[in-house]
Amino acid sequence: MDQPKDCKIEETRNGIRLPHQVIVTAPGLLDMMYLPEELAEEMRVGKDLIDHAIQLGAPHWIDEDDTLYIHGTKFKLWVTDCRKPRRERRLENHEAYCPRCKADTVLTDITIKDMSNGALIQIRGRCTKCGITICRAGRR
Repeated sequence: MDQPKDCKIEETRNGIRLPHQVIVTAPGLLDMMYLPEELAEEMRVGKDLIDHAIQLGAPHWIDEDDTLYIHGTKFKLWVTDCRKPRRERRLENHEAYCPRCKADTVLTDITIKDMSNGALIQIRGRCTKCGITICRAGRR
């Protein structure tokens, strides 16, 4: 099976970056032993991606006949552990994510404008670290 060009596992400073296809299909894996070919077919990725995951520490088991197996539930947990943690809290109306600094920042020179539906507001301000203008939506 051919895999898309961007369907590969990347090693970064912060850990392992898994392709979206792996993240989406991993929760559907069953509590059973898979051969690498079966797992690749189940997840609709290439076998080389599964081999690379094993090299990077994905849980696997080799029996007496040197056959490699991957336990579905353990692989699912490994994928979950490799993912970035979700944001712990919502940003306050005076905070925003700065794409240049790649971090949450407190805004200065804030202007707030009502949006058409009435429940949302547009918040515009400047990053305190780099000074760029940041726009974001917020709730009343």
